[in-house]
Amino acid sequence: MQLMSQASAEKLRGGFYTPEAIAAFMLRWGINGSTNLDILEPSCGDGVFLEQIQRLGSKFASVTAVEMDEVEADKAELISIPNKTIIRGDFHTYCNGTKKRFDLVIGNPPYW
Repeated sequence: MQLMSQASAEKLRGGFYTPEAIAAFMLRWGINGSTNLDILEPSCGDGVFLEQIQRLGSKFASVTAVEMDEVEADKAELISIPNKTIIRGDFHTYCNGTKKRFDLVIGNPPYW
């Protein structure tokens, strides 16, 4: 067990990062051959799912990624994939204010 005084800033704000291999597996499973999905990543962090979309050459209609940490959102912005939108802010605020619908929600599995 880690004391709060020893925890990283990411852990204190609830930031957990998905390993690349797991992100790739989840994307292959979630996309499953589709080519026209609107994808939502509700807490994109530094963009591991966006990077895997790029590396896998995944076909999709759009990707919307939400990130409240400015530094991490800046990293995600640098990943070059078409039809990508980075929302800088809280996912719950975005979710409550959008009318957009998504075919696939992909993100960090719940690590406990």
